[in-house]
Amino acid sequence: FNDLVSGLASGIGSVASGRGGVVQDFVEFLENQVGAGFGVAEPTSSEAREFESLLKYGNLEVLRAELEDAEFVVEQMNARLTRVRAEEARQRQLERTSFDASERDAHRDEVRRLNARESELKSMIAGMKVRMEKIRVAMSSRRAGSDAVSDARKVRDEAQRAYGSSADDIREAKKKVQEKVDDELLRLKRELGL
Repeated sequence: FNDLVSGLASGIGSVASGRGGVVQDFVEFLENQVGAGFGVAEPTSSEAREFESLLKYGNLEVLRAELEDAEFVVEQMNARLTRVRAEEARQRQLERTSFDASERDAHRDEVRRLNARESELKSMIAGMKVRMEKIRVAMSSRRAGSDAVSDARKVRDEAQRAYGSSADDIREAKKKVQEKVDDELLRLKRELGL
């Protein structure tokens, strides 16, 4: 998904559109791709397997980029949903104010089409939110794992310092005891004339 968004972003300057801009075309493209489920709808699809692999093995940087892309898509879809709702309200108003029966029927049909579109967008947004939550959980897991490794290293380093310090103290104490024992043995040998 990140590759898809990155690839589209790099080529976005060369795309021309007369119907509302590049972002609208991008959102429409994503909406047409929603059959792949963005990794959440069809667990048997190759895209879903790739997404699961990303969740399991992706590092924080990759997950963060994926999350940013998903947030961008949700933002664009929400904007699209707002436009669809506004157009739906406009069509309802036109339906109420039309004198011609065929015009009212046409506006009513458009309202039905926009209702269906609104439902599709809501479903896609919900799917993307599930995707985002999965990414957040994976990121939290990586941070927790990273923190646990960091904590374990700190404990190990402190233990090594403490052990190293204790080992040095023990060696020094043994050396002093040995010196005292040697001194005592020498004194005893002198007293005994040995």
